[in-house]
Amino acid sequence: MNKFIGIGRITKDIEIKKTNNGKEYAIFQLAVTRPYSTQKEIDFIPCQVWNKKAVVLQKYCQKGSQIAITGILQSFKNKDNKVQ
Repeated sequence: MNKFIGIGRITKDIEIKKTNNGKEYAIFQLAVTRPYSTQKEIDFIPCQVWNKKAVVLQKYCQKGSQIAITGILQSFKNKDNKVQ
């Protein structure tokens, strides 16, 4: 099973972008504090939201807003064959 649930803060204001087909999406980072860390370690999780969810996120959330997300974790290889 591949399911991620996280609560964190948005690191910068959400920007809506469009694909060539006109689909709207937003890419942002979520700063999530590790729950059992003794030194307040923070992970920055790259997130992607599509269509109406992206528009709603931009409308109601800005930098520093705390949100909860659920989704799946994926990694991709770029042109240099490095995992992102």
